[in-house]
Order: sequence, then structure tokens, then C-alpha cells
Amino acid sequence: MKEHKGDVQTRFPRLGREPVIPASSVADFACYAGDCAAVSPTEHPPLVYVVDDDDALRDSLSWLLESAGYRAVTYPTAERFLEEYEPGSAVCLVLDVRLPAMSGLDLQQELNRRGESLPIIFISGHGGVPLAVEAMKSGACHFLEKPFQDAQLLSLIERAMARDGSPDATTQKPEQ
Repeated sequence: MKEHKGDVQTRFPRLGREPVIPASSVADFACYAGDCAAVSPTEHPPLVYVVDDDDALRDSLSWLLESAGYRAVTYPTAERFLEEYEPGSAVCLVLDVRLPAMSGLDLQQELNRRGESLPIIFISGHGGVPLAVEAMKSGACHFLEKPFQDAQLLSLIERAMARDGSPDATTQKPEQ
């Protein structure tokens, strides 16, 4: 699998290294809402792409996903995502509708044109029923309006993994 650049390599320039989160804290944090299952710690955690032009949201989603046991690779534009996208490498794409130049819906259409079946969870602060219907008709898994609950997004990603049938899509309920 090729090395993805995205924003993951530049997220912590002041620290000089990635933070270490104890495995026991991962399940606790990811499941604070109760019903959300944590991803089993594996050698190769499931990859989730995030495309959003808001730096703070990308960082926040990356922290959330990584703390829940996923590997997150983020991109500020659809074009940058397409430059590095490797088919079959991820369980889903969390995609903003409004992006500079190529929109999220345009990116979805391009992936469809290429025959890609990557599950897409759209997020938007400016969504409406017609926009959500258009995204869903084109094959999106779900459409979330910002702001949304962390547990809600994690649950949708878990569903996307089950839909995708990925071998890395093993999830478990935390022991209580």
C-alpha cells in the first residue's frame, strides 16, 4: 500500500511526534456515548479518509477517529484527495459538501465515474433536503448536518465498514 501524505504527517509540527494514547483509553473515549463500538486494536487499523476545507474540523475529526482506533488521513480539497486516493485502501470517506473548486458532490460523481464504491458519509453545515437527496441518490451512505455528535459519526463509520465488508472491519462492543 502506498504511503498517504494528506495532513496526517503535518498535524503536530510543534511536538515533533504523534501523541501516544493508551489502548485502554481508546475504547473508553470512543464509547463514552454508550452504544458506539470501538474498533479492535490491530496492526493495521481501518483507514478513514476525511475531506474538508476547515483545518480545525479536519484536526478534530482526525483526533476522534484515531482515538477510536481508526487511521485517519485528511485532505483540504477534493483534488488533493484524488491525487493520493488508492482504491480499496479505506473503509469510508467523510466528505464535506462545500469545498473550494471541486465540491463534495462533484468528487462523489468522479468516484462513481471511475467505478469506485467507497462508502461516503457527507457532512455539511449548509445542507438541505434537496442536497441530501441528491447525495443519497448518487450512492452516499449518510448525510450529517454540522454540528453532529461524535458518537453519531463513529456509528455511521461502523455501518459503512459493515456495508463495505472489509477484512479490517472487525468491531467489538467494549466490556463493561
